[in-house]
Amino acid sequence: RVKLESIFSKIVDKKYLDKPTFYSSKDAKTIFFIYDNAADPFPEFGSLVCARLYLENKNLFLETYPLEFLKETSKPKFFRKECLAKNVSELSFTFLENAKDAKDAISSSVAWDKKYLPKIFKIDFLLENEPLSFSFFLPGFAITYVGNL
Repeated sequence: RVKLESIFSKIVDKKYLDKPTFYSSKDAKTIFFIYDNAADPFPEFGSLVCARLYLENKNLFLETYPLEFLKETSKPKFFRKECLAKNVSELSFTFLENAKDAKDAISSSVAWDKKYLPKIFKIDFLLENEPLSFSFFLPGFAITYVGNL
């Protein structure tokens, strides 16, 4: 959780690049994003990097690519593949945003292909048959209290 929280707090907003910075695959089983990895011993992985989070053979993986990957048509020569959790049997994502039709409502979807970041990103998975759920506020989201004090 701490690793993901660190990464998702540094997601790059669409307004900084002309490329999509956060989206899911069509089957909603993988998310792709760009984040600021800060300093790294390998210059290719310093500053902004591309990444994807996905489930493969019951393992939750994070792959990180140099930003130049966006210009390439094949998998880059250099990438990192890190196993974040083992014995994961299910993985799903939920993307939350303000509903268009009601001021205080929230709408959700299981896939994301919009030109902007969702307000909240949620990951649900089964780890050794125990359900786990983590939610992350993405950059640029302001929490506003509406109601009586």
